[in-house]
Amino acid sequence: MDTRRRYEAAMPRARKDVTSTVRAEEPPRRAPATPWRIDLHVELSGWLTYTYRHLRIERTARRASAREFVLSLAYDEDLELVTRPRDLVRQRGRLLDLDVADRLWRRLRALKPERLEGNYACLDHMEAHQLDASVGIDGEPIAVSTGEEGPACLTLSWGVGARARRKRIVIDRFREPPAHLRDGAAPLATICALIDAGLKREAPFSPRRTQPSADLALEFEGLKALCFLNLRHFERRAVEALGSLRDGKALPSLTGELFAPDAQVRLQALDALAAIGDGAAAADVELLTWDDEGPVREKARHVLERLKKIEA
Repeated sequence: MDTRRRYEAAMPRARKDVTSTVRAEEPPRRAPATPWRIDLHVELSGWLTYTYRHLRIERTARRASAREFVLSLAYDEDLELVTRPRDLVRQRGRLLDLDVADRLWRRLRALKPERLEGNYACLDHMEAHQLDASVGIDGEPIAVSTGEEGPACLTLSWGVGARARRKRIVIDRFREPPAHLRDGAAPLATICALIDAGLKREAPFSPRRTQPSADLALEFEGLKALCFLNLRHFERRAVEALGSLRDGKALPSLTGELFAPDAQVRLQALDALAAIGDGAAAADVELLTWDDEGPVREKARHVLERLKKIEA
């Protein structure tokens, strides 16, 4: 009996020792990461081309991903759109390794982007006198109108709730920076290189299936919600692309643009609605027959007549 009692008394201790050993061998858990997001919007408008690009890198507590959205239009010498509908909108992306994402964020935060100014005439690794200041007939620098440079917006968001922070930096003249910039030498250019060329080198993207009209409308509305339609041509080109897709699902976006402040956007919206040919837009188009601008009134009357014939 003494032997049995000694054995039973030792059993709980043995089980505890085994449990302690197993727990000690478990891999350490990753500390919860602070959610963050990086958005880079870039626009290039050439003589016969237009490109809008949105690169987003996002980190949540459990995953990280990168996504690239591109709107691309090409024109012939008569300024007619020649890009095929399936090629207007492209999306690429991939999941990122958490260590890659965290390393990117640490390098970026080391540059203290919250201390940067909210607006730059150009990337801070370029001197203003190095840019081509020649102005074309459109009133813009030739380097911008030929697509060598263009405006951009960099937005950083991190944290949640009351501790959430956000930094937006507008770059009036943007040129793609090299990927090998030294940290600290030019903070803004280094950030753009890290999240653009540097990211591509470490994490190649894969094409994603695209629904051009729905994806473009979603991107368009999302950018409007940010109150950032200060890219020079995006609003008009997005409306043009939505019209060329001839998809009735874009009607809500297009009818809303009938009342845009820019008369050129209103004209483009009328052309898009005429191309789609849905009589449901007739009531909204009729309001523009009293527009302040003569060309808008005239086009609205023609489009209204066409839509009423279709509706009849």
